[in-house]
Amino acid sequence: MDENLVEFKKGEYLFKEGDTTKDLYILKKGVVKVFRSSGGQVLPIAVVKAGQFIGELSFFDSKPRSASAQAASDTVVIKLDKTKLESEVAKLPSWLLIMIR
Repeated sequence: MDENLVEFKKGEYLFKEGDTTKDLYILKKGVVKVFRSSGGQVLPIAVVKAGQFIGELSFFDSKPRSASAQAASDTVVIKLDKTKLESEVAKLPSWLLIMIR
C-alpha cells in the first residue's frame, strides 16, 4: 500500500477536537463525519465523502483541531504530512502562496 494511504475502520477517529495534529486528508473511499462536542451534545458540522478533503484548518493555521472527524464507514485516505507538503508548497510562486493562505 502507498505510504500515504491510511485505512480507518468504521467508528475510528481520524482526529479529535483539540488534537494538535496538522495533517491534511483526502478521502479516496468512504464517508467521514465531522462534529463538535458541547455540553455533552454532538453538534454535526459536515459529512465528507470520497474526493473531498478534511483537516485543512489545522493544516494551514497550525492551531489545535476545532472538531472531531470519525469514519462513518470503512475509509481510505491519502494523508498529507504538513512538513512534506510545506516543502512542496515553498516551491510555488509567492503570489500563489498569498492566494492560498
